[in-house]
Amino acid sequence: MGKPFHSMGQVQATGQRMEQRLLAQMLPSLTILEMPSLDLVAYLREAFESNEALTFSEPRAHRSGLNHQASDRHSEWLAAQPAREHNLKERLNHELGLRDIKGPEARELVAWTEFLIGELDDQGLLTASDDDLLEGAKRAGLAASEPEEMLLAALDLLRAIAPEGVGARSSIEALLWQLDPNDDDFAVLTRLLGDFLEELGANKWPKVAGALGINLDELDRLVARVAELQLNWNASEAHDAPAAPAIVPEVLVEEDPEHPGHFTVQVDGAAWPEVGLDEDLEALVGDPDVESSVRKYLRGKLDDARQLVTAVEQRRTTLLRVARALFAHQRAFLEHGPGHLLPLRQDDVANLIGVHRSTISRAIAGKYAWTPWGLFALRHFFQSAAGASEQSAREDVRAVLARVVGSENPTQPYSDEELVEQMAARGFRLARRTIAKYRGELSIKSSYLRRRFVA
Repeated sequence: MGKPFHSMGQVQATGQRMEQRLLAQMLPSLTILEMPSLDLVAYLREAFESNEALTFSEPRAHRSGLNHQASDRHSEWLAAQPAREHNLKERLNHELGLRDIKGPEARELVAWTEFLIGELDDQGLLTASDDDLLEGAKRAGLAASEPEEMLLAALDLLRAIAPEGVGARSSIEALLWQLDPNDDDFAVLTRLLGDFLEELGANKWPKVAGALGINLDELDRLVARVAELQLNWNASEAHDAPAAPAIVPEVLVEEDPEHPGHFTVQVDGAAWPEVGLDEDLEALVGDPDVESSVRKYLRGKLDDARQLVTAVEQRRTTLLRVARALFAHQRAFLEHGPGHLLPLRQDDVANLIGVHRSTISRAIAGKYAWTPWGLFALRHFFQSAAGASEQSAREDVRAVLARVVGSENPTQPYSDEELVEQMAARGFRLARRTIAKYRGELSIKSSYLRRRFVA
């Protein structure tokens, strides 16, 4: 008997069905690969609720066997509830826990900063005098070889992690901190809010205008500008909204403490749920005593579950391969910091690990890595030659500027003009407006607001 004849239409139909099956298998894999971890958790939870063949366990909040500081902090992030509301003090303590505080007095500095957070009033202000704070710290059991300097360092750290206005000593100071030093009206607005609010409230506009050396029309414009800026008297009020979802780094890059210079790159499975196949249901599918229609139904569910489990494992494997190739190329970054990124294209990594460029794009979408230098989006490490060069130069300038400001005399901080001179002496020729721009990016306040007064 000859082979059955298949028409061209039958062949095409068969091919289409095969393509549809392949597409049905590929789409979940592509979707899962592209999902950030928090979206993946929700996706897998929903799949579990609709498929009895799937097992599911929530992401593990804590990991064992890793004592590196980055891993400890990562566990703290995972333990946090991203959807719950945080009040200001909780959010500040959370932010403090994410900071990589280094140095011989790091532990003391963190403890002093936690103390200051606890001293904030309901408006986010720190109204106690330095003497009262030092006495309170002493009662709280905090010690330091030079407590006055430790207090100043803790104040600086608090203001670095806090929103503008939080940690100010008065409502007026909180308003001043919310002004933009790059604003053309900054100087006159500072005087207006700092010195003449009482006169404005008493409707003594001519006196205020005369003191500021302006006419009443200009004063009216400035008052309108203050209204436009929507400055908040209550420094904490604008910051008690529900916290944004936490960023969960899925890639951990750690230096081996026993082998300096050796870095391990791993995908942290604790960031996502564990999914698997229900063994009892698998047994039912193979049990001839079970009704065939039930076995057929369960077999479909089991196939869907198996496909999902495979996709999750492929996601992990692909992300790990991409991350290892990426950080092997960016070793200079791991050793020396953000100013040492090398040019890298997604095509380069795709060719290296043998996948399509679109796979790289999906693998890094919304994914973050915790590195010895902090938290970075994986996309941060892909830059053109020009982009990497510019980024490296930019990071170097910012790092030097931060060191210059950090070493200044706090009672006589550098003005932007003086910072131009200081940076030029270190080989960086910058315009004053560029200095002001970098200050803003680094959350460094103007010299007026950085100045410390001594009795």
